[in-house]
Amino acid sequence: MRIEDFLLCSGKYSKTHLTDYVLDVAIGAYDSERKGKQSVRFNVEAWVENLPVEDDLSNVYNYEEIIGSIKEVLSKGHIDLQETLAASVAKQVLSNPMVKAVKVKTEKLDVLTDSASFGIEIFVEQHDQN
Repeated sequence: MRIEDFLLCSGKYSKTHLTDYVLDVAIGAYDSERKGKQSVRFNVEAWVENLPVEDDLSNVYNYEEIIGSIKEVLSKGHIDLQETLAASVAKQVLSNPMVKAVKVKTEKLDVLTDSASFGIEIFVEQHDQN
């Protein structure tokens, strides 16, 4: 069983996700990639400990924090590697103590002519950050 499945099956966690969020990003290690921005698709899943909801936003993880995390990472300037981008987004999302684990998938959409995308996916748990 994958750890992601275990987290959901435990009943202790819920998963909040952002799907197919596309931004133009200053990314790439090659000189040709440094001349402009590239379209990057983000898919982020955050596992959050279940709290009593009581229809109160303060008791749940605000999904807008995922978008804020991505934008915070991108605001720091050019990134050479998708691995760095994914790890930085994961670290930023995990800075909220409600988030116990995160999966980040990034895909460059403009890099290959014979494929839809090239990407990376990582999974990080809160305790992995120490």
